[in-house]
Amino acid sequence: MKTKFFITVFALLLLAGAASAQSTLSIIFYGDKSYSVDIDGKDYGFAQDEFRADLNGGKHYIKIYDALRAGMNPVYEGSIDIPDGSSVYATLNENYKFEIIKKSRRSDNHQYCNCNCEYCRNCIYKDKGGRRHNEYNENNNTAMSDRDFNSLTESVRMLIYDDNKREMINTALDKNYVTSDQVKSLLGLFTFEASKLDIAKNAYNRTVDKENYFRVMTAFTFESTIMELKDYINKQK
Repeated sequence: MKTKFFITVFALLLLAGAASAQSTLSIIFYGDKSYSVDIDGKDYGFAQDEFRADLNGGKHYIKIYDALRAGMNPVYEGSIDIPDGSSVYATLNENYKFEIIKKSRRSDNHQYCNCNCEYCRNCIYKDKGGRRHNEYNENNNTAMSDRDFNSLTESVRMLIYDDNKREMINTALDKNYVTSDQVKSLLGLFTFEASKLDIAKNAYNRTVDKENYFRVMTAFTFESTIMELKDYINKQK
């Protein structure tokens, strides 16, 4: 009887350990194309802009197809090592180059969440006051609320010229903090690549989740612009 009891307890402990080791893979796609993702032979369906899946730690084999999957070879395939209990972020650029951007350990310290906004749709952390937390946000700065950000966006949309839009946004950045997703949204209001780059540079040091700034790079068209922004960010560290 005791033997059965200890076997049951041991099995439960193993299951608990496996659950706590769950990891997440996020892939950001450049451009407006849709992709189909296959991991270890499992078809995860179509995704645009971003793909996300919960996986066990270990080595996985991934295949990525474009939207016209039928009868086609994958645009990318290869293995990826995912540590236990981690969040892994990767990108697939317009030339189908797959790149791991960041691997980080999950942390549940002092954080709570039940937020359903776009920025926090995958987040599990938020405090009782409704503020979003980030373990890398050492100064505890708070990003613009959705209401304030939407007000800024509508005001910028009313302007015609990029120079005037840049001036309004830079003025707002002088007194406010933003998220990476908010910066990406602002870049969508501009016509010219140079204007987008200027805002992306100015917004970087006012961003509360710098570790997610690779999302901003998907707003650019040219690889040369992306490289210039990467160089700028590296000089800020």
